[in-house]
Amino acid sequence: MRVDRYVLGVTGQIETRFLSSTSFTYSDPTTPFPSPSVSGESRHVWFSYVNEVKTHIYDVEVAVSQGGSSIPFPGGDVLEDSPSQLGQRILRQTYLRDTNGTLIEARDFGDIVDGDEGILTRFSDAPGSAQVTCSNRWICAPGYTAISALVSGGESLQAEYQFTFAAGTSDVTEVQGDLLAVWGLNRANPAGGDYSAGPPTMAGAAGSLSPTTSTAPRAS
Repeated sequence: MRVDRYVLGVTGQIETRFLSSTSFTYSDPTTPFPSPSVSGESRHVWFSYVNEVKTHIYDVEVAVSQGGSSIPFPGGDVLEDSPSQLGQRILRQTYLRDTNGTLIEARDFGDIVDGDEGILTRFSDAPGSAQVTCSNRWICAPGYTAISALVSGGESLQAEYQFTFAAGTSDVTEVQGDLLAVWGLNRANPAGGDYSAGPPTMAGAAGSLSPTTSTAPRAS
């Protein structure tokens, strides 16, 4: 699937100007919520999820050219790629879900052209776990999140968060975060103005954060 944003032109007067074009790539069909093997069982649910999003950002003052095209399989429809433009910016994200349809990994590569440092976010039950367990009420809440930088040759863990939930719900009662890299602290202006840097004693220090029992977002 592809979604284009553009300013419609006027025939013979003003050319159509492209703002952005976002393409969504879907996974091969999978069977989520696998049921126990039962004799005579014939129910199957197939599901495809978005596993890649690629967004082209254009300069409205520069013309675009038609992108390429492909046929994904014999007899299928022709897929047209996003328009191309000299100097365009291309943002790319990929996603991985488990057999329950729960997101367990997200990769944000940023601007491919400029070579941004990518960010990898993993969701699981606990450190070292590669899954998110669902309750008997199909509450699939990850208790652990790890954020890494995608660097040359691998990953570099930057921060991790552990969540405590109210029994039988997905309501967060406690969040504990560990910053494993030197990060700055931005604090919101209550008056609604611009963000401002935190005090020097609070910004730039790596280490463990104290847990909080509030469900409100933390300044971190």
